[in-house]
Amino acid sequence: MKKLKCILIDDEPRNLELLTYYIEKYCTDLQIEATFSKRVEAEDFLKDDNKRSAVDILFLDLILDEGTGFDLLDQIDYSSLHIVICTAHDEFALKAIQYEVVDYLLKPIEIQDLQQTIEKIKSKHKNQEKASYDAEAISKFSTNSYELDKPVIIKNKNAIELVLSKDIVFYRSSIF
Repeated sequence: MKKLKCILIDDEPRNLELLTYYIEKYCTDLQIEATFSKRVEAEDFLKDDNKRSAVDILFLDLILDEGTGFDLLDQIDYSSLHIVICTAHDEFALKAIQYEVVDYLLKPIEIQDLQQTIEKIKSKHKNQEKASYDAEAISKFSTNSYELDKPVIIKNKNAIELVLSKDIVFYRSSIF
């Protein structure tokens, strides 16, 4: 599995340094793309579709130099990002659920909590990749006659079968 790319946003440089250290030392499956201590800089980065699409995980503090992490999320398309809130404030946990965050880590962040969060994200990411692969395979089915005679490999628990595309009426895949 390729390294997951992440960005870190926190208005306190010491917190950024500590989280950077934890990720580099204990979460070797991650690659830090950028760190931001200013909300406006992070927002500019995340509004750029090319830059945002290269990021998998967003580690986000909630109390920022200008506004909150929720204000930032309201300004960007974060649908493809795994959001991890890193804050000293537990009173925002319920609101974070509305933003479908993967996890809510309270500062000081415990290394084992961070590692569990990363494992959860890797599992979700793997399921998303499989679902994407399945969708791509399904989209290859075509009504063009030259493709209808091509065999498709169907795997199940007990056997592997070759079935002609034209004989497939319904296809269902489970990612779990």
